[in-house]
Amino acid sequence: MRGWVAGDYGMLLTSDGGESWRRATGIAGYGPTLFDVQFLDERNGWAIGPSRIIRTEDGGETWDELVRSSAENGYLSGNAIHFLDLARGWLAGRDATLMRTADGGSNWTSVELPLREGEHPTLWDITFSDPLHGWTVGEGGSIFHTEDGGETWMRQENGVPVVRVIPKGDPPRRREVVPELETEPDRLSLAAIHFIDSDHGCAVGSYADVAESIVMRTRDGGARWEVEHVQPGEILRSVFTLDAEHAWAVGDRARTRPQVLLRYTGGTN
Repeated sequence: MRGWVAGDYGMLLTSDGGESWRRATGIAGYGPTLFDVQFLDERNGWAIGPSRIIRTEDGGETWDELVRSSAENGYLSGNAIHFLDLARGWLAGRDATLMRTADGGSNWTSVELPLREGEHPTLWDITFSDPLHGWTVGEGGSIFHTEDGGETWMRQENGVPVVRVIPKGDPPRRREVVPELETEPDRLSLAAIHFIDSDHGCAVGSYADVAESIVMRTRDGGARWEVEHVQPGEILRSVFTLDAEHAWAVGDRARTRPQVLLRYTGGTN
């Protein structure tokens, strides 16, 4: 019955299963934009935005500011936040930022990822299926996975179409008249990932230059990914998997295509 929505204008709350929503008025500090929100239970939650990390212990009625971005903390900010319990949490953000906390979010330390030379992808989402198994995704088709609670991370690229596969019959990409203006096609940017257990999960991403999105699925913890659905005219930004048979994905309408909400139910998109 209780739910929360974070966005450009702060936080909305519902206590009747989404029939009605009201604005959370007890958010202190400045900068209303929030990128992500997570609750462990009906009372304890965290939210993150470009300028701060906030926490509630009363179901979202009032919020305390844990961290404010400043030069002293390296302008700490993030796009996604995920807590395992009241103490241990993670955040992912720009320039391959991956950080962890062991005190409920007051203090954060950086975690190294196996990056290639010159690589610094923005990370858009992070999730854990249990305290040991976690994933973070971002630009360039990046997927990083841990099996030891975040002590070490490995890349997962098998089956990920980093460069868009042109469907059979589609014309090749138009070339620039002036060779100096020629640019490479946009690579896949993965916006969201969600697992129901250590093996089964979904991820969504898009190719911005052609306004096309894909839904990927894995059944072996991300060792291999398969493209389950291609959606033209949509920039998918979020995915939720309820169980092995039910999932949803949603995002932004692109260009002249209609807005869509995708639903997967046991083999039917």
